[in-house]
Amino acid sequence: MSKVSGPEAIEQSLKILLSTNKQERVRRDNYGAALERFLFEPLSYELLYELQTLVEKAITEYEPRIQVDKVDVAVNETQQGLIMIHVYYTILATHTQGSMVYPFYIQESTNES
Repeated sequence: MSKVSGPEAIEQSLKILLSTNKQERVRRDNYGAALERFLFEPLSYELLYELQTLVEKAITEYEPRIQVDKVDVAVNETQQGLIMIHVYYTILATHTQGSMVYPFYIQESTNES
C-alpha cells in the first residue's frame, strides 16, 4: 500500500469525505457529507441545490487544506440516476487550482404499484 501526498492526497480525502455518512466514524460523529439521505429522493432542482450546499459545507468544515471555489451539481443525461458533483478548489499551501468529479447515484422513488 503506497501513501499518497500533495494534490492526490487532497482528492482522495475529498472522495472519502463525500462517501462517508454521519456517525460512521468513531469519535468523529459529524464527519462526512451525509449524502446517503438523498438516495431515494425524486430528482429535482431542489435536490441538486441541497447536494451542492451540503458538499460545500462538508468540504469547508473538514478539508482545511483547500478553499472551495465552486461546486457544480449536474444530472448525467446518458445514465439514469447519476448525478455528477464537480468540485473546483484552490490548494491553500501552493495556490494551485484543482478539481475533481464525484459520481453520486440515486434510486428515484416512484409511486408505481
